[in-house]
Amino acid sequence: MATRGQDRTRLVPGDPDRSLATVWAVGGGFDPTTYRWVGPFGVVSEVPRVHLPRTSGNGWPLQFYGSVSLLANAVPGRWLLDSGRGPEFAFDVVAPTPRKHTTTLAPGASAAAITKALAVGDVVLTGLYDIGAATIDPPQEPRTIFGAGAVILSSSRSWVVSSSPDLTISGFGPGITFEAPLAKDGVFAWNPGLVCKRCVFHDCNLGAVNATVTLINCLFDGAGATNAPRGLMWKCRFRGPGWPHAYQLRYSPGADGSSACQIDCEYDDTDRGPVFNTDDGPITDCLFVGTRLRNIAGTENGSESFISEGAHEFSRNLVFTTRAHGCRGSCVQFQSPARDNRVWDMQTDAPTLFWGDNTGNVFSDCEWRDAPVEFGPLAANNRIENSGLSVLSPHRWNQNGFALDMYDQPIRRVAVRATDMAGNLIDTPQSRSNVLAGCRLYVGDAVLPTTVGVGRVGCKVDGQPVPDVIASDLDAGTSVP
Repeated sequence: MATRGQDRTRLVPGDPDRSLATVWAVGGGFDPTTYRWVGPFGVVSEVPRVHLPRTSGNGWPLQFYGSVSLLANAVPGRWLLDSGRGPEFAFDVVAPTPRKHTTTLAPGASAAAITKALAVGDVVLTGLYDIGAATIDPPQEPRTIFGAGAVILSSSRSWVVSSSPDLTISGFGPGITFEAPLAKDGVFAWNPGLVCKRCVFHDCNLGAVNATVTLINCLFDGAGATNAPRGLMWKCRFRGPGWPHAYQLRYSPGADGSSACQIDCEYDDTDRGPVFNTDDGPITDCLFVGTRLRNIAGTENGSESFISEGAHEFSRNLVFTTRAHGCRGSCVQFQSPARDNRVWDMQTDAPTLFWGDNTGNVFSDCEWRDAPVEFGPLAANNRIENSGLSVLSPHRWNQNGFALDMYDQPIRRVAVRATDMAGNLIDTPQSRSNVLAGCRLYVGDAVLPTTVGVGRVGCKVDGQPVPDVIASDLDAGTSVP
């Protein structure tokens, strides 16, 4: 398995936000120190700021991601980030556009006034701007809307800001707040080079954007990114129930080959964590690093995180260094065909559920605290290694891994289990192909090394090898000889 991705395919040299790209790769013997820029005339230069790979106990490179920048004098054309060994990352480099003068607009200016000022150059907003159902229409060339605590209030049912290439929304201090409770399609329409920095989205949705965007240090306060755009979200926070969801990524055929990337983002008291809907097509080669999930607990038929649902594949995605605290749904839930995904360094108090046609997924160096792992009847050849699993509270989870305040089912202390679609325990060759390797397992007062249908290699309890048995009676208080 080899995964590679990039958060943008278009670069603008000299632009502080658009001359940078995040790239990542895992597997296939990648060595980031060998990558170089190759321009349209064969110009080769060194690549700055690329993180070295980090390896886990099994030896495959677990982490290669970093920011790469293009020289300010790079000529337009096709540029490759190439190691000579493959695969390469391709970028379309476009010439920068000279910036024009800036206009400061007094509070209360209309959408037409903002549009008129943008036709001349950049705009600075300083107060409250109630634009009603009107739309701000930037010109088809790079522009920036600056703001220091400004608020754009909209009653639009579709878009607040129409399509424009390389539009930047940049806040100073508190930034710009967008309030558009009726903008169900999204705040921005089809902006291929959109950059939002230090902005607040309140009671609105940033979605249905079939383009690559960059969001830096933004807050979604009772807002969401449903049908979220591809590109980079860096240090963004999702707070409170989303509108309609906190973050839902769907297949985007027009997103120019870019993948979704989130680095150091936080979800707190949201209806769900990251959601991946594959109804329209596959979602592959995404990167999530440093995700923090807190208090995702109050939604009936919800509260899941890193859930994939839909008919097409969710494959070759990377989820690194995840922390889940106070969550009552699942931390990872594969319902769609999920294959060859890599999860590393996850600590969670919520269960992990392999409930679809899930094969070849690897979880390494993870920790489940009072949270079970369940393999469904179609899960095969998945692996959990160098990890710890414990279920110490006899009252917290029911046999299906859900919280008791959501489903009233008999209580069983289970760390790992394999079930059929009705939740009955199974022991089949396919279910036994799911392996725990080098793990520690604890279940209440009794120690259960594994459960029906799950194989294991080299698992230990208190440093001692576990007897080579498979538990068949999973009632609380039952121990294994």
